[in-house]
Amino acid sequence: MATSTSVNIDLHGIERRIDTLSAATRRIQEDVSHNSQKLDSLNSDLSRVQSDLRTLKKSFEQFVNENRKATALQKAATELIRVRQELEQQFGGYKTVRETMLGVLQATDLALVKKTTISQVTEELMLSTPDYWLAPCLVAVSAWIGNDRDLASRAIAEAVRRDEEKTALTMALICRRNNRTDTCYEWLSLYFARQSAANFTKSNFTYLNAYLNGVFGPDEKHMCDDYVAKWMKEIQRDMKVQTGKDIPEHEVMKVLLKEESHLPIVYAELVNGMMREKIHSLELELSERGYSLDYINIIYVGGGALMAREHAGKFRNHTAYDCDLCANAKGYEFLAGQMLERR
Repeated sequence: MATSTSVNIDLHGIERRIDTLSAATRRIQEDVSHNSQKLDSLNSDLSRVQSDLRTLKKSFEQFVNENRKATALQKAATELIRVRQELEQQFGGYKTVRETMLGVLQATDLALVKKTTISQVTEELMLSTPDYWLAPCLVAVSAWIGNDRDLASRAIAEAVRRDEEKTALTMALICRRNNRTDTCYEWLSLYFARQSAANFTKSNFTYLNAYLNGVFGPDEKHMCDDYVAKWMKEIQRDMKVQTGKDIPEHEVMKVLLKEESHLPIVYAELVNGMMREKIHSLELELSERGYSLDYINIIYVGGGALMAREHAGKFRNHTAYDCDLCANAKGYEFLAGQMLERR
């Protein structure tokens, strides 16, 4: 017969240890949670620090760039002042010569200055600007006023030696101003003789247009006709190189004047393209000289206005065209009449 035996196990100690372990676990969890919060706070602080560093870096880079620009600007301003001073030192006298030339011409018209005074001033400028081509021109004008033919001839020879092209054009304008048409054309022919259609500048076109519109008066001896014909041949030759065809002068003019032409469309577009480039170059030159073409009226005068009207740029809305072929000549005639009336 079996007997039962009862065993009593005391679990209080284990329960206490479990409670202690649970309490320790909770403290650890609390510490972990607290540390996690601290870590989140540190991450947040780190993000702010990184953002501040980026802002500081951006501000520093901006400061460096602005400082670099300011330094460069200061250096540029210093260099500009130096260059201006150097130009003033080397060429400041040139401006005085130009202003004196205008003053002498105006004073001669009004008969307000003594010939001896003009002679003294011009000779002093000749001494102070030994390399400037206009100085001997000024001496020549003074010599003409004083009826000293020998001095005038020697001064002109020196001016031509220094700069033949500019001297020829200057003397042509002075002669035209004094209504010495034949002498004007002698100088103008010398100026035109040095030009080439392949290397025409804007100023060359200006004086050619003035000649064609009679600004220099009637070319009765046809001193410059040959040069104009020569340039047209050069242009036709260049057109032949580009197109392989002989392009008659009158056909080129028909295209420019929007008249009926027998030129193929391709050639006509080439001519029109060249004209558009000329008008655009003229507008750019006016802008570079300080004219705000958006706010001023533009007036084309003379024969060139016919072509400019058909190839006007973006300023067409406030541009006018006086297409009278003799408009420039009439204007100069009007001014000359006013000058004669004042005398």
